[in-house]
Amino acid sequence: MEQAGILGNNNSITDSLSQKKIVAVCFFSMALTMGAITNCSGIFVKPMSESLGYSRSALSMIYSLYSIGQVVIALFSGKIFARFKVSSVMRAGSLAAGIGLAVMGLGRSLAVFYIVALLIGLGMGALCMVPVSLLIKSWYKTGYGLALGIAMSGSGLGGMLFSLIFVNGIQQIGWRSCYLITALAQLVILFPMIRLWVKEAPEVNDKNMNRSSAGSEEPVQGMEVRRILKDCRFWLFAAASVVTYASVSTIHQSAAAYLSDLGCSTEQISLITSGGMLSLAVGKIVLGRIYDRTNARCGTLVCSACGLAALASMICYRSEFAPYAYIVFFGVGYSFGSITYPIVTEALFGNRSFAGINGIYNAVGSLSLSAGVMVASGIYDLYGDYTIAYKLFFILSVAAMAVYIKLIPKE
Repeated sequence: MEQAGILGNNNSITDSLSQKKIVAVCFFSMALTMGAITNCSGIFVKPMSESLGYSRSALSMIYSLYSIGQVVIALFSGKIFARFKVSSVMRAGSLAAGIGLAVMGLGRSLAVFYIVALLIGLGMGALCMVPVSLLIKSWYKTGYGLALGIAMSGSGLGGMLFSLIFVNGIQQIGWRSCYLITALAQLVILFPMIRLWVKEAPEVNDKNMNRSSAGSEEPVQGMEVRRILKDCRFWLFAAASVVTYASVSTIHQSAAAYLSDLGCSTEQISLITSGGMLSLAVGKIVLGRIYDRTNARCGTLVCSACGLAALASMICYRSEFAPYAYIVFFGVGYSFGSITYPIVTEALFGNRSFAGINGIYNAVGSLSLSAGVMVASGIYDLYGDYTIAYKLFFILSVAAMAVYIKLIPKE
């Protein structure tokens, strides 16, 4: 892929500044949604359970509803972004997430929590993965991978920052106030940023991100959605990506329980999980840079190999260097959903149906996260050992890499 400067090249200072504003908006969107909401949702379960008397399993359903809302937006993203501007969709998403979080901080009924959790999930879907990749793609003809990595890294850094804020904030001012603060951040910080800084790229018609405007230097290439869905390459990559993404997400979700079973202290577990979040933020930028410097196949294989290395480090965790290896490799491996999906989508099928196909792949990725955790939990319940699941995912991930070698073009 063609390489550019850290935030791409453009013919005018004005457009260059606009590019940087787009990356900033996308970064904060990821930080205030995926970082503050998804990555920190578990922090609220215990205090809400103690305060309201609901079971932890009932409150954990809130996280699932976040995911369901995002999947709905992802599946219909082709039609949504063909009809509405990205900026309009993101503003609506910020309002939905902000209002939902405010109600979450004021509510008492479990039914109310479930309804607003779905609303928040829909808002997150309108703010995060697909719209961010569309915005970066429309503004960056070169340096796309790096710009996408910087934007997506907001989820990791946001998760680190807000986890510290919420852990201390819940003790000092309560979980309700923390929800209200998060709602305020959506409405007072993110919404105005979107309103002021997100605008149509010079060469792209935002009403249809799959179609270049008149005079665009980038011709529309690729296949229609209907043809793509009949193409075996679409389904092969979807199946392989489920394995890769589920494998790394499983060790992320089960790491605390697994390390506790091995006798690690709370401090050690906290260090490893926090290190993993920092690694994720850096890993997205690194992977984006790799895609810019190489090609879609090479970048995907590097990402998959890092996921395998993270799995191996957990399987061999009693080794002296395993914790450090996990932190180093986890970030790039877990960046598959945010960085690899949009880049491989264009490499395989062109830009004509980018929004629709990238949205479907993001929905597949969201479902694979849940599937991986369910498989690992089921194996643990049967055998009392997470390493059996890790070894199974390791073998399947090697097979997935073979699919990528055959399927993804070098250029």
